[in-house]
Amino acid sequence: MFKMIEVVGVSSQSMSAAIKKAVETIHKSEGKVAWFEVVEQRGAMHNNQIQFQAKIKAGVSVSACTSSSCCSMESKSAEEKICPTCNEPVNAGGHMCSPKALDGETCDWCGVQIADERHL
Repeated sequence: MFKMIEVVGVSSQSMSAAIKKAVETIHKSEGKVAWFEVVEQRGAMHNNQIQFQAKIKAGVSVSACTSSSCCSMESKSAEEKICPTCNEPVNAGGHMCSPKALDGETCDWCGVQIADERHL
């Protein structure tokens, strides 16, 4: 069972950073984020700087985990907890997987380093 939460992430850096902030904030305040969907992207000017805004809907689990796969890291020590998706260490509060940057490639349109093949 999941509850739906809708928030707006804000960043002066990029739309990706705004999305990441929104998801991380829900994860810290509400618990395990099972999935999220970007439902709106917009921008604003704040103190003469561009502000990226991303509205997301997230599904947060409200039932206790009964699967051995989602709870398998609970019994391990802090040194042994490694994310099976990105192979990075996981701290007590969990973590947010983020794609590794492609080798120095930058976007021809915006000039930002391309995070992964999904960059538009």
